[in-house]
Amino acid sequence: FGAVHGLGLAGGLQAFDLEGWPLVVALLSLNVGIELSQLLLVCVFAAIFFGATYVSGEAPRKRLRQLGAATIASMGAFWFMSRLLGA
Repeated sequence: FGAVHGLGLAGGLQAFDLEGWPLVVALLSLNVGIELSQLLLVCVFAAIFFGATYVSGEAPRKRLRQLGAATIASMGAFWFMSRLLGA
């Protein structure tokens, strides 16, 4: 997982014009941004999953969890394919 994260970090750095930016500052700012966005996504989906426990009935709860899992899987597949295809 760390290697995949590193590839994303390296790809993101290619977008920066590093002239005048120390490499450490560029790495830290990009990494902090990535980590904060990941934390935000985890918080959003955790709220959805924990909220699903308060939905009455097992069938709607199961569907809500499946929808959340499918959404996470779809986002991961999209990111993977965009990196793989170089888009």
